[in-house]
Amino acid sequence: MAQDPQSSRWVTQKTTSLASVTPSDTSSPSTLKEHTSATKIERTPRAGSTRVQGGKGEKDPHQQNSPNQLLQILLEQNRQEPIIDLFSDLHDQGQAASIENRFRHLLPLGKPGEEEQYAFEVNLDVCSGCKACVAGCHNKNGLAENEVWRKVGSLTHAQTGVQQIITTACHHCREPGCLKGCPTGAYTKDASTGIVKHLDDQCIGCTYCTWTCPYEVPTYQPQLGIVRKCDMCLERLEVGEAPACVQSCPNEAIKITRVPKNVPEVSSEWNLPYTPDPHLTQPTTRYISKKEAGPLISAPSLQPQPAKSEGVLTAMLLLTQVSVGLLAVHLFTLVFSAEQLLNLANAGKGVFLYPLIAGVLAALGLALAPLHLGQPLKAWKVIVGLRTSWLSREAVVLGMYMGILSLYCLAELILGFKSIFQFLPPTLYSSLDRFVRAFGWMSLFTGIFGVYTSAMLYKNTAKWVWRKSWVTSRFFLGSLAGGLSVYFMLELILKSPGVPSGFFLSPTAVFQSWGGPVFLMLLLLKGGVEYFGYRQKAWSTHPEFQYCLSLLKGPLQVKYRLRWWVGFGAFFCIGFSAILLFASANYPLIPSFGKLLLGLGIILFWVGEFLERSLFFTSAVLQGMPVYGNKHQS
Repeated sequence: MAQDPQSSRWVTQKTTSLASVTPSDTSSPSTLKEHTSATKIERTPRAGSTRVQGGKGEKDPHQQNSPNQLLQILLEQNRQEPIIDLFSDLHDQGQAASIENRFRHLLPLGKPGEEEQYAFEVNLDVCSGCKACVAGCHNKNGLAENEVWRKVGSLTHAQTGVQQIITTACHHCREPGCLKGCPTGAYTKDASTGIVKHLDDQCIGCTYCTWTCPYEVPTYQPQLGIVRKCDMCLERLEVGEAPACVQSCPNEAIKITRVPKNVPEVSSEWNLPYTPDPHLTQPTTRYISKKEAGPLISAPSLQPQPAKSEGVLTAMLLLTQVSVGLLAVHLFTLVFSAEQLLNLANAGKGVFLYPLIAGVLAALGLALAPLHLGQPLKAWKVIVGLRTSWLSREAVVLGMYMGILSLYCLAELILGFKSIFQFLPPTLYSSLDRFVRAFGWMSLFTGIFGVYTSAMLYKNTAKWVWRKSWVTSRFFLGSLAGGLSVYFMLELILKSPGVPSGFFLSPTAVFQSWGGPVFLMLLLLKGGVEYFGYRQKAWSTHPEFQYCLSLLKGPLQVKYRLRWWVGFGAFFCIGFSAILLFASANYPLIPSFGKLLLGLGIILFWVGEFLERSLFFTSAVLQGMPVYGNKHQS
């Protein structure tokens, strides 16, 4: 055994050449191990190490009497030449090609054609659930501790109780929901391979793709502030090498195949029960089995866990929608209320008050919106996906609403100073006033479209509970009811002896004429939509609706009941205060108890709306794949 004078390392000498390992021998790790153990290897000894000869080490004399023999053995094995060094020697001697070719039969013979793409093929008959594919994917991609791109789960035979193991990753769908929903264009579908790739530098961490993907493939990484997902190890496929999960599977249950890009119907290979509707995104993964599936059910642990509460989004939605509702109430009051109620002679001093408050509410909501992003400073990228993403459309439309509303408030403020326009003829001033009102109606229509985009943002996700018409009705009814509540609350806050008469319009007069009945009717309609929506018999068979009801009867039961008790309290207080207001001819005669009830009812209404919107997020969970680690399975 010689020593290299330059590196002062023991030069490895082998009495049995590794070149004697034949291609058939290297197909098995155990065979490689046998050749390694029969090899005489001498290498740099670490402190306290032994030299290995013929696969047996010369024992340390202190090891015989050591109480930690197992630890000593493990340390000794760690001092021996790693398998990566042995593979490096094989590669230098030209023997590594046989190991590379071992996985060739798990890859297509050639690259996809113009009308084809790559896809996973999983043989359910040989998958044992060992999770070697999970470990291989995790190590190859350097994932975080709690980050998983490939998952393993099971379905259970309803009659025999036998489990069917399932491994799943990104299905690289023909119509990927993540790509359509992303507002920044962080997803691309490779034209030549069909693989759906994620661009980390383009992602802002909005996590909207986690809602639009029915299989819960994208995973949010809080340390990076972005979402990441499987890319089928595209860099390996480009050089004819198998992905990490394919190489890691000891049973060869996973392989790469080619499938058509465009098919009129979903492929018959997707026959897994208890999985999302394949028509949503047309997944390409093929699950094959020679056994009769029989009646399969999901694994027994079905208790779902509440989704993320999304407090920032809850506040943003409520503020922007109440802003639109307040502006609508203000403009319709100017048009349809009696002139004597509005006191137009003095209203010009402060008629801008209500659109100003509406603008403040909208500004607060839009200022909060970027806070739910993983990378708030990149929020400007949200406009990139305007063509396909409802999130981009919501951001753009609400931004336009805020801009037009600001111009309207400024015009109303300037128009209120009549002394500036004394030199104008009355007819020209009246025309200018109508032009300013037109700005108000323009901002209102933009705001209504903004509420619609908010509703469509959630209806176009993969969450079944959100894809129903009751989301739109709840948003619009909440917007109008919230606008009226703010409109009436201003009377209690700002209408005081210190404020000059006629400084702003009188909501109490509106409440006495038509506002009170309309407010109560909106509360009834919104409560009815929520109540009967959760009791739709036609929806009761869908798994996601069952998850939703299970959550409302389980972990979210207290919040759900509190929402209804608060709603009933708000309706009672506002209704009783309306009776008192109708019984009074003038504002000074309204009992103080009536004012107290009105204010209490409005506060209870806001608390109920916040609880309702919080339940809107936490009770909606995706069905996903039947794998361990999903929010509805332990």
